[in-house]
Amino acid sequence: MKKPGVIIILYIIAIVFYLFLGSFFKDFISQYFSKIEASFFTSLIFKSSLIFISFLLLKKLNLFNFNGLNKPFKFAHPTALIIPVLIIGSTIIGKIDLYSGVDFSYLLMFLFGVILTGIFEEVAMRGILLPLFLKLFNFKKKSFYLAAIFSSLIFGLLHYMNVYRKEDYGFDVATSQVIAAFCIGIYFCGLFFRTGNIFSSILIHAAFNFGFGTTSLEEIKNGYKQPIGREIDSFIDLIPTLIIYLAIITIGLLMIKFSDKNSFVKKLTTSK
Repeated sequence: MKKPGVIIILYIIAIVFYLFLGSFFKDFISQYFSKIEASFFTSLIFKSSLIFISFLLLKKLNLFNFNGLNKPFKFAHPTALIIPVLIIGSTIIGKIDLYSGVDFSYLLMFLFGVILTGIFEEVAMRGILLPLFLKLFNFKKKSFYLAAIFSSLIFGLLHYMNVYRKEDYGFDVATSQVIAAFCIGIYFCGLFFRTGNIFSSILIHAAFNFGFGTTSLEEIKNGYKQPIGREIDSFIDLIPTLIIYLAIITIGLLMIKFSDKNSFVKKLTTSK
């Protein structure tokens, strides 16, 4: 693996370019299709393309073994999946009326979209950028934490594109998304390191989006556009959210701490 810093920059530029291109395409076909149909076709074309490119890059950089793709159904610590599965599962069960209240074709398109998003974002952020940052920091004592922080920061900052790509997304709303994505990104890094397999974070990421990212389904079922975000009257209103974010980051960092770091270093240093 040569010049990880250069690869990181070029890969991020490619992602931003593709996402902007996808935004133009979605706006264009929205004239002829519903919102969820436009999102479906955009994901089918652009996110599928990004996934294909990302897997080619994984192969080029010899990162298949690092991501556990040589043994796709083997998890080092599968118990790490129990808590997120229970939390997300209970959320999905609580929204059964929502899922059953929309047309089945829309539900399938929504499901397809969250799966593609989960695959792309995990392969890009945890599968490619994470090991590149590990290489960039020369496997120093804190390199695993630094790699998690920087890759998650990029993951979060990319959500600022929503200011341009989505209607009614102001800078304040986008900033809340950036912070949330950064915190969740740290957690996904920890989950990946703990289980040793990219499929674990893909599974939880897709399920998380299916359970919590249901705004489009709400709009279809209820026939109105939900308000994005909410007004914060005082700092007290932020305390529950801050506690949740702190817990997410803490769990992610703890999983990194108790992961088998040497095995990941060995995978990267022995790859050509």
